[in-house]
Amino acid sequence: MDTYITQGTEWYNLLSEEGKKLIDERDEKWRKVFPNSGRTDNESALQAFSRKAQSFPLRYDHFDLPAPTESFQFAHFLE
Repeated sequence: MDTYITQGTEWYNLLSEEGKKLIDERDEKWRKVFPNSGRTDNESALQAFSRKAQSFPLRYDHFDLPAPTESFQFAHFLE
């Protein structure tokens, strides 16, 4: 899993001065390109994915399938 590195994270302090400068430049470019992304500096990629995925319907709701907690017969036509 990728780790989001920026000021304030534990990994940032382990970088060299040149590495810190590169990270800061990357963060500044990222903020210019995506000013309304909603991602906080300390939010991991997994947390960002989870936050954005909440707006998608569950596949069993969308296709009228039983919920994962219910049993499902795949070959009901063979009975």
